[in-house]
Amino acid sequence: MERNGLFIMSLFNDVCDMIDKYYYTIKDKKIIIFPYGKVGRVLENCLGVYGLKVDLIIDNFCTIANKDIKTFDEIISILSPSHTHEDYVLLVTSSINDVVDSLKNFLKSSNILLNVIDLFEITMTNKLRYRLEEISVAQIKWIEKLETNYMQNDFTNIEFFEEHILAEIKESLSGKIKDTNISKVQMRDKESSFLNGIIRKTKPKTIVEIGVSAGGSACIILNAIRDIDNAKLYSFDYNTIWHFDDGVGRKTGFITSQIVPDLIHKWELYTGGMPCKYFDFLPDEGIDICLIDTAHRNPGEHLNILEILPYMKNNGIVIFHDTMLHFEQEFSWTNCVSINTLKGKRIFLESAGEIAGLANIGAIILDDNYEDMLFPLFTNLSLPWNYIITEHDFVELFKHFSKYYSSDLVRLYIYCYCFYKNGGTKNKEFARRIARNVASIL
Repeated sequence: MERNGLFIMSLFNDVCDMIDKYYYTIKDKKIIIFPYGKVGRVLENCLGVYGLKVDLIIDNFCTIANKDIKTFDEIISILSPSHTHEDYVLLVTSSINDVVDSLKNFLKSSNILLNVIDLFEITMTNKLRYRLEEISVAQIKWIEKLETNYMQNDFTNIEFFEEHILAEIKESLSGKIKDTNISKVQMRDKESSFLNGIIRKTKPKTIVEIGVSAGGSACIILNAIRDIDNAKLYSFDYNTIWHFDDGVGRKTGFITSQIVPDLIHKWELYTGGMPCKYFDFLPDEGIDICLIDTAHRNPGEHLNILEILPYMKNNGIVIFHDTMLHFEQEFSWTNCVSINTLKGKRIFLESAGEIAGLANIGAIILDDNYEDMLFPLFTNLSLPWNYIITEHDFVELFKHFSKYYSSDLVRLYIYCYCFYKNGGTKNKEFARRIARNVASIL
């Protein structure tokens, strides 16, 4: 209640500032508020402070002036013909642009003179700025990291290295998941061998997997570390229920206990929300290898690599799957861009051959100088977003990024989220204003 009260007070002040700005535009007009709700109530109270009367309240096109409204024509029946020559001002408090545009066009086509003031920009900026301003996060200096010896390893034809280890479970992993057309492993045979080979060559202690699905790749990793003392896999997935589940209730990673039940003691699985929520469970010495295989759409893996990068050991290995998926699915170039933005020594699947020698999986041994990667990696977030993360997830990532990255980089993250959440290039002037206003808190 206290937070809500502070938000209303802050909103009241912002709306009063707006009325100050537009007072002479609206003081002699008939005032319409759409929609009503919490912001509409604050707006009506603010107008009353200035001695301005609200003539019509449109509440989600359900009621106008306490009357049920079924069609646009009924709006005109409430606005008497004698009013059609008068000026109206429509104060918009919501982002539902298609409905707002329909209302505006309808009123104008009915010879009603109309001014429109979009308060949603004010309320959106106010709400998000308030949430971010109340977050206090102390920046954590990146600790001196342990270093791997992976730069000295020979990864030539790595997909053939100790293939016999993978062969032990290959038959169990073949075929489809029961009652579905989904393969148990979402990798081709050589891609699975590539993942197995890297792990067998490097003998890592700590492996992170971001993106689990049914658990096929987790099975490959666990099998590859079965005889490596103290080696452990930490897996993270946004979904608690398998994302291909059709109501059966199969949980993320469910096939792992079926395929490698004797290796579950080497596995920790965390699901439900952004992976960074659970990173406190990772060991302090850092991560040797990280496999990233999540959304394949922007911002997807661009966010994932920024989440995990502060935890990687010097010269740790990052593996991306589906790096060539854009040859099969439109807009699926995120992983290709993300891995190509990282700096380090590339590890290639040399026997790929399917797409002019371009494999659908790749790895990179990270350079020691992380600083040179950060701005390009955050710049990837400026590429068009194919989906919008929730505001809750945005705030979780804001807190996480604020711990490890400079305010300039975090500001770029805020700007990109706000720009695409508010329409991107389809609504670019409005989206830019929102993005600038919210990002200016840093």
